[in-house]
Amino acid sequence: MMIVSPMRLYPFLGLTMLTIIFTALFFPFPYMNTPIDSIALLLFFIVSVLLNAYPIRLKETYVSLVPLVHLFIFLQYGFLIELMVSQISLFLFILFSQYQWKIKHFFFHCLIFWMSLMSALSYYVVEAMFPYTLIGDIPLIPIVAYIATSFFTNHVILNWTLWIRRLPLSTFTWEELRWNVVTHCLAIPISALLIVVYEYGFGLFGALVITIPILIIAYIFKLVNDVEEANQQLKTIHELTSSFTSELNLEKNLDALVQAIQDIQTYDMCYIYRLNEKRQQLDPIRIDVRDTFHRRYATSETLSSDAGIASQVIQKTKPIIINRETELYLAKGRPNINVPIKSLMAVPLKTKEEVVGVIFLAKLKENGFSKKDVTLLEIMAHHAATSIHNAYIYQQTERRALKDELTGLFNYRGFEQRLEKAIEHAQQFEYPLALLILDIDYFKEVNDQFGHLTGNKVITHIATLIQSHVRQEEDVVARYGGEEFTILLPHTSQDTAYGIADRLRVAIQSAPVSVTDDLHSGKEVLIRNTVSIGVAVYPLHADDALSLVRHADRAMYVGAKQRGRNRVAVYEQNEGGTSA
Repeated sequence: MMIVSPMRLYPFLGLTMLTIIFTALFFPFPYMNTPIDSIALLLFFIVSVLLNAYPIRLKETYVSLVPLVHLFIFLQYGFLIELMVSQISLFLFILFSQYQWKIKHFFFHCLIFWMSLMSALSYYVVEAMFPYTLIGDIPLIPIVAYIATSFFTNHVILNWTLWIRRLPLSTFTWEELRWNVVTHCLAIPISALLIVVYEYGFGLFGALVITIPILIIAYIFKLVNDVEEANQQLKTIHELTSSFTSELNLEKNLDALVQAIQDIQTYDMCYIYRLNEKRQQLDPIRIDVRDTFHRRYATSETLSSDAGIASQVIQKTKPIIINRETELYLAKGRPNINVPIKSLMAVPLKTKEEVVGVIFLAKLKENGFSKKDVTLLEIMAHHAATSIHNAYIYQQTERRALKDELTGLFNYRGFEQRLEKAIEHAQQFEYPLALLILDIDYFKEVNDQFGHLTGNKVITHIATLIQSHVRQEEDVVARYGGEEFTILLPHTSQDTAYGIADRLRVAIQSAPVSVTDDLHSGKEVLIRNTVSIGVAVYPLHADDALSLVRHADRAMYVGAKQRGRNRVAVYEQNEGGTSA
């Protein structure tokens, strides 16, 4: 529900109501002294409704021809009649296109009132100052003032009402401003022509001759725009398909999909989720939010796939479109991203065999999506699903090739890749990079006495302890081989690295692991482990990756293992050679 600040709302309402009363008293009602052609007025009223309902669309720019008709009505019948036609035509348009009346529609009517009032005032003031005419009794300069005021007050008062409603202010592209200026300028000669035709002998028939082509032009623009838009959409889908067939990179595929969606559809938020069948959940793999106002509503949380709109899309493998303000749920028990979404489109990412994900597009306005939009998104999702799924499988396979199956840490190959990148980064930004090599003491005896399954349990136990003592986002932990581990510590000096290594040594010594003695008694036993750790730091002890590993390894064996184990040693270099 829209929240409006009373401190902003009440003064605006009071000012509007007082102005309406003053206006009704100041302007005499036209029926008292102006003859009204009811049939002609009804005709132009119908034209006004139609032009409201079918504005010219140029890509994402909507251009209304309503000012052409409203200026004629104002010049012919006065301000109050023009205001009545404007308000009633807007009311009917909202009535037939919206599900229910809302407070925001009241602001639209207020906007129309202020725009009509300011335009009329500018007309009368300028008319008093410049009573010149161009054709007969048509006051050209006041008409120009009327149109200019209508143009500027439309944008100024629109942003005023948005500010009152705590919504982001409206911004206009050059394309929008250019076409708005053109249509307002067209209103001057066309309205003058309507008056001349209507007043000088042709009457209602002449007005029809001028008015009907206006509607035809609007309709032709609509057809041309639809054809151009369809061609652009086909081109976008073709380019998307081509990019998918040549890529197995998940991020590039997602970039291509989001870009394609942006090219053919406007939205406030786009969510792409991958279905994790093992965990029965939807994992977000891409989120795109259009501006900072909507970004505050975004979330990157994982969704349950057992209920809500997500479940309906997955189970029925069909899209869902909702174009009204309602309680929307993407998943069970969770409101729709805690955001006042009023339009939602959900389309499955479906391969030939199964649903592998869901695309959600959301808008903060009603009636934001059409059946045509759903069809286009379905076509893109169909082409995207297989490529994204294959890219994800390929990515997971690559990751598994770099991970140790027992501990989930990087393996030797993964460590080497991370080490090379870490050295390059440290060289580029000139910061220290510490390397710790850790070896479990007397590990062979554990295997011999309790068996390899127990040995594996010890390794996973120590791997968990190591991970709990490092920075999760920055440090790199790997199982280097057998019972050896490596730890990369970026931005870490020798003294800091030594402190981290010693705290880790004490933590491992103080945390025995409970195992079952399957080879002998079958009872639970506690195994206390100790480790020997070698430390080397780039660029203090080495100037490349190979030297850094060799020196940390030597520090561990010579400085820690050979000097009694259960200790930390830092690489040192002396005159007689290298020792630790």
